[in-house]
Order: sequence, then C-alpha cells, then structure tokens
Amino acid sequence: MVSPVSVKNNCDTIVFVSVIFSIFACHLISISFMEQAYTKIKQSLTTPFVYLKTFKDRVFFAVGMFVYLNLFLILFNPFNIYNWLGYLINLSPLKRLSLIGFVLVCAILIGVSQYLQYRYFKNREMKVYHLLVGFGFDVLLGTLILGSLYTTPSDFFIGEFLESFRIIFLSLALWYLISLTVLTLYNVSKEKNVIPVIQENMPVIQYECINICDENDQLRLSIKPKDLLYFESSDNYIVVYYHKDNRIKKELVRNSLKNIEQDMQKYNCIRCHRSYIINLLNVSSIKKNGRSYEINMEGNNVPIPISRGYVETVKELLVRK
Repeated sequence: MVSPVSVKNNCDTIVFVSVIFSIFACHLISISFMEQAYTKIKQSLTTPFVYLKTFKDRVFFAVGMFVYLNLFLILFNPFNIYNWLGYLINLSPLKRLSLIGFVLVCAILIGVSQYLQYRYFKNREMKVYHLLVGFGFDVLLGTLILGSLYTTPSDFFIGEFLESFRIIFLSLALWYLISLTVLTLYNVSKEKNVIPVIQENMPVIQYECINICDENDQLRLSIKPKDLLYFESSDNYIVVYYHKDNRIKKELVRNSLKNIEQDMQKYNCIRCHRSYIINLLNVSSIKKNGRSYEINMEGNNVPIPISRGYVETVKELLVRK
C-alpha cells in the first residue's frame, strides 16, 4: 500500500518537473520569437530606400526643412518656446524674428549634411538604417545649435539640453514623416512611366574580359562584362564606370567614345547619347520623362539620358514588343 507521504512526494515531483518543463518551453518560445523579431527588424533596416537618391530630392528635402521649421516654430509656438526663450528680446515681433537666425543656421548646416549624404550615396545603395542615422545626426546637430545659440555656458544645464532635444526631435520627426511621404508618393507616381527591360534579345558574349585601351592602344583597364556599367565622355578623356567590391568605381582613360564605340559593340555596349555608351547587360529599366527617355543602370543612382536618335535602337534591344 502506498503511503500518503509517498503520494505527496510524487505529486510534488510531478509539479516541479512540470514547472521546469513549462519554464524551458516558454524560454524556447521566447528565443524563437526574439529571433523572428530580430530577423524582421534586420530585414526592415536593411531594406533599400531609393527616394532620396537624386540631387533634386535632396534639395527639396533641405529647402523644405527650412520653410517647415520657420512655419512650425514661428506660427505654432510649440512647447511654449517663446516663454522658454523669453530672455532674448522683450519685443514679441523681434523675438519671433530671432528664431529665424537659429532656423537659418540649422538649415544651412542640414543642407550641407544633405549634400554630403547625396555625394556619399551617389554610387552606393542607401538603406533604411542609413536614413535613421541621418535623422539622428540632424537631431543632434539641431539640439546643439539651439542650445548654443539661446543659452550661455553657465546656464546650459541638462534640463535645457533635454528641452532642446525634445523640440528638435519632435519637429524633425514630423518633417521626416511629411517629406518622405511626399517624396515616396511623387516617385511612385513617376514609376508608372518606367519601362521594364529584357535581356533575351542580346547575343551571348564570348569574352571573359573587356579590355579598355587609351588612344595609344595601351591597355588601361580590364573588366568582366557583367561589371561594366557605362562610359562617359569628359573632354579628351572617357570615364569608365564599373562595379568592384560591391561599389561603383570610375577610371579616367585618355580616349574618345568615337574611338571605342565600334569595338565595344561586341560586348553588348552601345551608344545612347553623344556623351554615353552603356552596357546593355546592366540596364535595369528605361523611364519616360515627358518626351524624353532615361536609362537606369544596376546599382547606379544617376539616370543616363537617351538622345532621340538612339531611342528606337535601345528600345528594340531591351523592350519587349
């Protein structure tokens, strides 16, 4: 006969084992959930962001920020900023105008920041996390400017810094949301004019490398056909753009497009403009811009124009009829 004490001990053991098993199962589930969440967050942060890639987009972003900050700070008086900066000037109109000094300096520096970002990402792929880093830099820059302009070193305590940070963070967060939404909608509407391309009409290249020589027939560069993007004319030189180590490189060679045009045709490279010869293998799309056409190359943010005389030739090779 089993004693009550033995039964109780067995029950306690079962409960203990069940609790340990439940804790272990919950731990495994939480690890799985965290791994999935980490994967999704990583995918989101590394998603390409293509709507700040042109110089026009950056100019819109910087100029729009200047106008927005003026209207936001002067008209809406967020967070009682006039009371916070009340020691500046007693006259209310001049007090408001004094804010323009801050906004102007901030807009100039942010404009420089946007230009540097444009130059950096001109031949690189911009991702979402790059955008977040840029936002953080703008917030930090604006916070330092606001604190340094409207406080003295003896008065600049952590409270003023946090207040500056709060004002700049919320103001810029709203601007980023508005401007990036406008840019996204604008570029999505433009993408309706993008013509997809096909590669099946082109002959297979029988060469392992493309040899690029100067005007004296001296070898200057050797590139795999899949890595070559395009040639650009530059006075008495040509600029060769190509992929290397996941970046776009360029090489200056003393020659002319006219001299290399015929030889490049065997590599599926054709002239599309008086200043450009493109590698058809790396054309990602053709975009109609009003009455003209532009070519987008793989991994390159700079559109290449197509002269009217070359439109039909390019479309015949790349566009499905």
